[in-house]
Amino acid sequence: MNESVVRAEPVFSISLEKALDERMEALRRQVERRAEEIAGEGGGPVDVASLGLALDEALNGRQRWRAGFFELFPPFTCVCAALCLAFAAFGLLFPLLDPIPGEGKSSALVAGFLDIAKIFAGAIVGSTSSVVISAARSRRSG
Repeated sequence: MNESVVRAEPVFSISLEKALDERMEALRRQVERRAEEIAGEGGGPVDVASLGLALDEALNGRQRWRAGFFELFPPFTCVCAALCLAFAAFGLLFPLLDPIPGEGKSSALVAGFLDIAKIFAGAIVGSTSSVVISAARSRRSG
């Protein structure tokens, strides 16, 4: 059952075969150079691991993932941080702008502003911890 497959007709024309051979040779040189770079970073000779990484990069492109701002800080966290700072500023600046100091109303308003700022601070902690937990789970799984 040792059969050899013989093609009746060529799949590509001669010019396409030549172009493919030239491109494959260029790709081979590119993979060889990159494998040497990877091996040089590790301080050793070119091995199967460095060759495999070079092939993966050549086939899939270099995977230089850099997290964007909203991947590190979700929009909800940013909004909560802005509102927390705004209400804290209102709470801390209101006594300075109070026309009648010592009246008693300002301390209640200050406490209210600071309570709202604390609520938003809690939302920041909650949303940030969810991002940290999901990042830890993704690192463990893959």
